[in-house]
Amino acid sequence: MGIRLTHPTTTGCSFGLQRLVQSNCRGVPDDAEVCAVQRFTRMFGWLYEHWGGMSQLILLLVAFVVSIRPKAIAQLEERPLWKIGIPLLVGIIGITGYITSESGSASLKSQLNTMYQQARIEATKDDIGNLTSHIDSGFTSVVAAIASISKQQHPVTIGKKPESTSSVPPLPLPPHITITQARGLSTKPEFQFALQVTIQADQQIPASFAIECTGSVGDVAAFMVGKSAYLEVMLGVGSKPNIALVHFGYPPLAPQSPMVVTIFSKDDIRVKAIAPY
Repeated sequence: MGIRLTHPTTTGCSFGLQRLVQSNCRGVPDDAEVCAVQRFTRMFGWLYEHWGGMSQLILLLVAFVVSIRPKAIAQLEERPLWKIGIPLLVGIIGITGYITSESGSASLKSQLNTMYQQARIEATKDDIGNLTSHIDSGFTSVVAAIASISKQQHPVTIGKKPESTSSVPPLPLPPHITITQARGLSTKPEFQFALQVTIQADQQIPASFAIECTGSVGDVAAFMVGKSAYLEVMLGVGSKPNIALVHFGYPPLAPQSPMVVTIFSKDDIRVKAIAPY
């Protein structure tokens, strides 16, 4: 279940975005209604996420009851409602459980592929860095050998990049989260660049953010690591072209399941700031 947004026109909050109201579930009747909806969303999301395993357990219990109480089941089959309803219910449980399990497996495989591709890119960067250091070491050894042959040994230095003394200011971030960003491989032909942003929290918080970038955003994709069931998903571009919107009603952002956001663009962009949405 998900909704993709493209340039919503809401205004009036940070980054010109409409911020979702986080209810404290007390004091106002509207808060109680919002809180009830949130509880239902979390409960239904949890059930949907674990339905594949739960369906197998339900079918196992049904088979166990049939095996130890065959006479009682035979008496129930004499009633038309039970004769038709029970097989139909068991069939629905089995089919929906299978579909949910297959969907979850496909989602997890997609997540693993995304993380693997990013790991390969990072490994390539490390290899290039190691190769550069080895080349520098080799040149240093050659220069030292040549200098030792000369009668007048003049110290020879290899040019190095001056160390920067200016510190990069930290990105504006909400409390309890940290992010890492790295260039990735774009899977969309219309967008040449892809920026992978990993958002991790030190406690459970709502998974809803507005990500401000240095350039225009073309498209947005996101997933929660280790999660395959999502509810009330909103992904897209905000009222400003450099804003990426990411919202998951379920599951929340937790320490054990960081959020991985891929921002597609036509230009090489970076994240400037993140705010709750």
